[in-house]
Amino acid sequence: MFEQRLAALRRSLAQSNLDALLVTYLPHVRYLTGFSGSNGHCFVGKRTEYLLTDNRYRDQVKEEIQGIRVVITKKSLSEAAAGLPVFSGSMRLGIESQYLSVAGLATLKKRLHRVTFVKTQSLVERVAAI
Repeated sequence: MFEQRLAALRRSLAQSNLDALLVTYLPHVRYLTGFSGSNGHCFVGKRTEYLLTDNRYRDQVKEEIQGIRVVITKKSLSEAAAGLPVFSGSMRLGIESQYLSVAGLATLKKRLHRVTFVKTQSLVERVAAI
């Protein structure tokens, strides 16, 4: 089920000329990954996806997440996202502009100089509506 959702999102990313999407809205994170915790971000790229959360959910992610790389962090989720190994080159990263905080975006921009940030709206909602 989640694989189909991620595949549909990847098609939407390609149509939007994006290399990846950082999903920060918890209902969208849950829809795409199955993670039901109260603190999480999800990175969806062309070939890989990550779930980022904090140490409180270490056991929960083992039960809920399959086939997605999990990053447990003590940092903010934006800092952890900026440290993902997928950011080694230039890319167009979609961000959920109505959900990502100003501080979160500032953290990403400070660390990811070769990334072009593209404000998106309703990418996940359009996938879910099908």
